[in-house]
Amino acid sequence: MKLRLGTGSGGGKEAYQKLSSYGYQCVDFQLANTENFFYTCTASEFEKYLKREKAWADEYGMEIHQMHGPWDKYDSQLGLDFTPEKLKYLMDTRKKSISACPYLGCKNWVIHPIFPFTPNDTLNGKAEDTYKVNFEFYSELLETAKQYDVTICFENMPHLSFSLAEVDAIKKLIDDINDDHFKACLDTGHVNCFETRNLGDAVRVLGKDLRVLHVHDNRFGRDSHDLPYFGSADWESFYEGLKEVGYDGVFNLETSPPWKLGEELYDEMAKFLVKIAKKVIHYDE
Repeated sequence: MKLRLGTGSGGGKEAYQKLSSYGYQCVDFQLANTENFFYTCTASEFEKYLKREKAWADEYGMEIHQMHGPWDKYDSQLGLDFTPEKLKYLMDTRKKSISACPYLGCKNWVIHPIFPFTPNDTLNGKAEDTYKVNFEFYSELLETAKQYDVTICFENMPHLSFSLAEVDAIKKLIDDINDDHFKACLDTGHVNCFETRNLGDAVRVLGKDLRVLHVHDNRFGRDSHDLPYFGSADWESFYEGLKEVGYDGVFNLETSPPWKLGEELYDEMAKFLVKIAKKVIHYDE
C-alpha cells in the first residue's frame, strides 16, 4: 500500500523544508486556534498570508492535503456558551477557515463536533439534542464547503460519554447528511481511548466514507498523541482495515517527537518516525 505520508504543520518556510527533508509529501495545515492572527486580519492580509504559505509549500514539494478547522474552548461541565450569538461565531469562524482552502490548494477540511451540552451528554440526557444541533449546523455549513469544493471531514472524539465520539455515530451523521462534501476523519488515538474498539473495525465502519486520517497512539484511554507502537493500538489490524476498504488517501500522522530533545535529536527521531509510519502501512510491499 503506497500511501503518501503527511503530518501536521504550523506553517512557515522552515517547517516545509524540514518536513520535506524528513520524507513527508503532505501536511495538515493548522488553523484550529481562533485567536490566531488569521481570524482577525484584513482581507488583503488574509490573501497574502495564504498565498505565501502555498508558495513555500510548493517550493519544497509539499502538498497541503488537509486543514484543521477551529477547535473552540468549552467548559467540560457546562459545554459551550450555547446562544445564538455563540452559534453565529462558530459558523463565521468555520466559514472563514473553509474559505482559505482554495488559496492553499486544499480539498479536505477537518472539524470536531459541537459540544452544546458538554462532552458528557449521554449522562445528562442530551444526546438527541446534540445530534440535532450538529446535523443542522453542519448541514448549513455544507453549502460553504460546496461553494469552495472542499470536503468537511468530521472527526471522531476521545470523550467516553459523548454521543458523537465513536465512528458508528459519525457514520450515521454522514449517512443522514448524505453529501459527497461531508465525510470522515478517523483519529486512531481517539478510537483507542475506547478499550473495546478495534482500529481495523473502526476503519471498516467508515468504509468509503473515510477521507483523511489522524494517526497516533496512546495507552489507558489517555489522548496523549504518542508515536505508533509506543502505545496499545493494534496497528496490524489498522493496516488490514485500510487495505480492505481500499483507502488510497494520505497516511497523516498527528504526533511528533518532543521538542525538549533538542534540535539534533529531534531531527533524528523525526526521520525515524517516517520509518515507523512506513512500517504501519507495509510501505515496501
